[in-house]
Amino acid sequence: MNIHMQFGSRIQAPRAFDLTASGKCPSNVVSDNGCCPRADKASFWLHAFILACCLVGLFGPARLMAQSTDPTPPRRVTDGRGYDLLSGQAIVHAPLATFGKETSLYASLEVRPGNNPSWTPQPPYEDLYTVVANYVTLKPQAFSNVSGEPYDFLGEVGNATFPHMSGYFLAGPPNKITFDGKLVIHQNADGSYYGKSIGTTGIVAFTPANKPNEQDVYASDGTLGVNQPDFPYYNFSQVVYPNGEIWYFYRQTISVTCTPPDVPPCHLTRLRSIVSSRGYAVQFLYVSDAQPASNTQTGGWLSLRKVTPYNKAFVACDESLMQECVNVSALPSATLQYDTTAGTVTITPPSGKGGIQLTVASMNGHWTGISSVQKVGVPNSQASYHAASDDLGNWYVDSITDQSGTWNYSRIIFTDEEGHPPTYNATSTNPQGQTVSIGGYTGYGDVTGFNDELNRSWGYPDGGMYGYPYMDLGRYDPENNGTSIVRDDRNNVLAEVLNPKPSSGLPPITIYSAVYPVDCTNPKTCNHPASVKDGNGNETDYTYAPEHGGVLTETGPVVSGVRPQKRYTYAQRYPWVLNASGTYVRAANPIWVLTQTSFCKVGNPNSTNTGCANGSTDQVVTTYDYGPDVGPNNLNLRGTVVDVGGLNLRTCASYDALGNKISETKPRAGLATCP
Repeated sequence: MNIHMQFGSRIQAPRAFDLTASGKCPSNVVSDNGCCPRADKASFWLHAFILACCLVGLFGPARLMAQSTDPTPPRRVTDGRGYDLLSGQAIVHAPLATFGKETSLYASLEVRPGNNPSWTPQPPYEDLYTVVANYVTLKPQAFSNVSGEPYDFLGEVGNATFPHMSGYFLAGPPNKITFDGKLVIHQNADGSYYGKSIGTTGIVAFTPANKPNEQDVYASDGTLGVNQPDFPYYNFSQVVYPNGEIWYFYRQTISVTCTPPDVPPCHLTRLRSIVSSRGYAVQFLYVSDAQPASNTQTGGWLSLRKVTPYNKAFVACDESLMQECVNVSALPSATLQYDTTAGTVTITPPSGKGGIQLTVASMNGHWTGISSVQKVGVPNSQASYHAASDDLGNWYVDSITDQSGTWNYSRIIFTDEEGHPPTYNATSTNPQGQTVSIGGYTGYGDVTGFNDELNRSWGYPDGGMYGYPYMDLGRYDPENNGTSIVRDDRNNVLAEVLNPKPSSGLPPITIYSAVYPVDCTNPKTCNHPASVKDGNGNETDYTYAPEHGGVLTETGPVVSGVRPQKRYTYAQRYPWVLNASGTYVRAANPIWVLTQTSFCKVGNPNSTNTGCANGSTDQVVTTYDYGPDVGPNNLNLRGTVVDVGGLNLRTCASYDALGNKISETKPRAGLATCP
């Protein structure tokens, strides 16, 4: 969930939240009180401990530039089969809609295969569509880590707020966050409040001073989730990023009869489209549009059949109608084809090439879980999955078999005297008999110990079994060299201390420190450091724009009497898109974009931090062009001009309709504009 500050790029909208479908209720079926007709309370813990996976990178441009090492434990421990030891789930990704690097919206399916032959099938797991709807997660929004793989995180603690279930966000009721009945609230000087970071995530609830009964939910980069009104599960209807980009969620919601009859009516919801205010959007079509009679007949209504990415700068559509847009449906699309005779589902990307095929097992005349996954057209690519139940009765994948052999997995959930599951242990054994294992606390997915194939051990101290919040407080390697971490209530790293071996006689060394505001009156800036120091005491200072949290100045430590400084300038620009009538209009909301960066070649900045003390000849200025204020325009970066001693070197780029860069010129002097 990082804000990427790149020369030659806009303020990259941070991807603060992730969507996933394996929450409390199968098939998005919830009652008025947010519970499932068959929900097992213990299932919360299995989902909750994946929670911290999403946020291993800690948020904001200054953090990226200043963090000296990465003391974060492995939040997702996976092997070569895509198995996640934290959740006990095998994970296979199937991209549906992707846009270019300059864009942000992303959609994929996350398949969680696993067939448990000892499980007795029962409604609503009777038809192929319903099984797929329960084992395949729609992820219309994803945060990608450095390898580009989407993370997910689930769960809720008290009244905390997290992305949840298929295609929408879950928000808690509008009151202050508590944990085990204890208030975890900080009051700012202006009378507003914020809740402490939820575990390791950096997500906080913020209560404005002028709205004491209102709770806003922010990620630590300032991304805001806006609650959808009048819906029993507190969905987010919008996600507002610090740079002003907004994602709008268009959903259909219906109420159906619940089984058993004494359960209140079940509310079903499904995404019809997601639209970014930049103009990029995704349309979702389903197997059936007929309203199901009850929660046992929801499979077709909830099962995707077609997903189409499109650009509202080139395609006119009225998403508020909640129906198929013909202009969109004619475009290249990802498809899901169901074979109810063979029990297979084939997922094909918009290119029409490749894809994966899922095989659903059957037993006693009923469809059960997904038993295998293979790549379409790739020989010997099939992987078969088997599941089992853990100590609390929740299923997990206990083996995966492919052409390389069989991987075996074990899982133990330890409960306390009150029946709570505070700790867990999980192992992965490859076909050669080598085993890795992890252990930790279930509540937030804490990994407190990791053993590799050679039985070498790493330790990750945290806030303790019942401490709050659960924070990563350090790391110890197999030789007992350690790193201690000091954090504030919002999970920001204040100091990193290197602890040598106990027998070495060497003192601890502070290798990194940072200063953050104690109060958090502006969630867009309060989690960015005002200053950082390295192990030698060299200090770098930062200032930020309060409107969007982007870096304004980055002033480095003194070198030969000079403090080098980078300066950033921003402006609000409007995308231009087609309205429902096919006319180009300026988007309703502007987006902050980076328009200029500058630095001094040899001298210090001037007293106002707006230029160079040695004058304009010492300054190197780079400006960024996002195209004219007419349509079509998604605000992709079209031109970069570097002014070096009056020699303006211009680089130009062009993009296709989905935001993919398709051309880029070499820097050229004297080029007045980009085409």
